Amino acid sequence: MKKRFLVVSLIMVFMVSALSCVPGENGAAQSSNELTIYFVRHGRTIFNQLGRVQGLIDSPLTDAGINQAISVGKGMADIEFVAAYSGYPGRQRQTALLILQQNNNRTPLLTEHTGFNEWSFGGFEGGSNIALWNPIFQQYGYEFDEDWTYYDDVFELIGGDRGFADAIAANDEYGLAERYDDILSRAQAGLDHLIENSLAAGGGNVLVVSSGSQIPTILYILFPELEGEGIDVSNGSVTTVKYANGVFSLISINDTSFRDASY
Repeated sequence: MKKRFLVVSLIMVFMVSALSCVPGENGAAQSSNELTIYFVRHGRTIFNQLGRVQGLIDSPLTDAGINQAISVGKGMADIEFVAAYSGYPGRQRQTALLILQQNNNRTPLLTEHTGFNEWSFGGFEGGSNIALWNPIFQQYGYEFDEDWTYYDDVFELIGGDRGFADAIAANDEYGLAERYDDILSRAQAGLDHLIENSLAAGGGNVLVVSSGSQIPTILYILFPELEGEGIDVSNGSVTTVKYANGVFSLISINDTSFRDASY
């Protein structure tokens, strides 16, 4: 999904509700360790190239998408990951495995969790972006185009991502598209699983490969102040978050330096 706001590098700190301790082997609480979480959007796919809707339905990485994943992996080759996650779509899994294959350290097994799946667009999946977006845009007097010319205007009028998700669900004749509260619920479950298990493993660096709408959703959970801004993450971009003692710090959004570097 197209987003309206681009941030390349920033540092923000918010107090959020998160796990500050985890049970030890004897049941006693142990002090939490720090985590650095690298959220990567999967590489470019055929459906990305064709302007087709891609949520739970999948399409293969293009050659460019494969190269994006390999480049990100080479840029992260010296980062030792304590855990690695993706959603279930194959484009996420393939991107994650390509990144891990470039790593110079012993890598963890990839864990798949529904919390990192892309939004489900129900009956619109596999169809054109125009079929999904134009009915929503027309409600506000605009026409959708593949350059997303009026996205910012409609974003403001509809109330951001919540408004978009709920409108898509309302328009889906099959009743399969997710409403925003359901998307938030599974994203929170994925975060809870990641935090608890990564801290139990001793803390450190965590790789998460997800998608263009779900990564912003996760960021809105962690940093509610961002929700009204809108966030854009490009294929192969890296968004970095740090966790320590109940505090999440946002280090960067949509960093394409790993993807675009020459190795």
